Amino acid sequence: MTRDSGDLTLLIHRSMVSAGWDVDTLYARLGYDVRELPLYDSRPRHSLQQGFWHAVEEMTGDPQAGLSLCPYIPPYRGRGLEYVLFASHTLREGLENLHAYRRLISDAFEIEVVEDAQGPRVLLKGTAYDSVVRRHAEACVAQVFVQTLATATDNIVTPQRINFCFSSSEEPNRYRTVF
Repeated sequence: MTRDSGDLTLLIHRSMVSAGWDVDTLYARLGYDVRELPLYDSRPRHSLQQGFWHAVEEMTGDPQAGLSLCPYIPPYRGRGLEYVLFASHTLREGLENLHAYRRLISDAFEIEVVEDAQGPRVLLKGTAYDSVVRRHAEACVAQVFVQTLATATDNIVTPQRINFCFSSSEEPNRYRTVF
């Protein structure tokens, strides 16, 4: 069973608050009491994201709600991902080690360093097949990953291109603007 980290849950919560979304109404609709959510220490089942993102879409009326949250996602500083990068001898080694420690964000994502004719690149791929979860969760996790690499390398490492496995053809310019 795949699970997400409490850190990811907290980052999404903070981004919704920063975006001005009515989290109390959303959580009431989902039957959550935010005061009782152990955000850092929790490891919620990834399958719960389906109901969560459906409720977010209904509440906001935004079919790209995850993408809309990306500019509000706070930096993931001083936590496990940065440590894995800093504890490695090279950036490539750090990126390869992130695969082993991906559960620091979510078990539902694969991280792989690939080197081929296109040059070296990082593949971050969601393992969930539900398009709603994929669309929102992959956008948010990609943002966390891009931010973490940028802050850990003083903005030396930035994405040259980001391709999503889900169909983002509805609003490609919006994706280009965010990423």
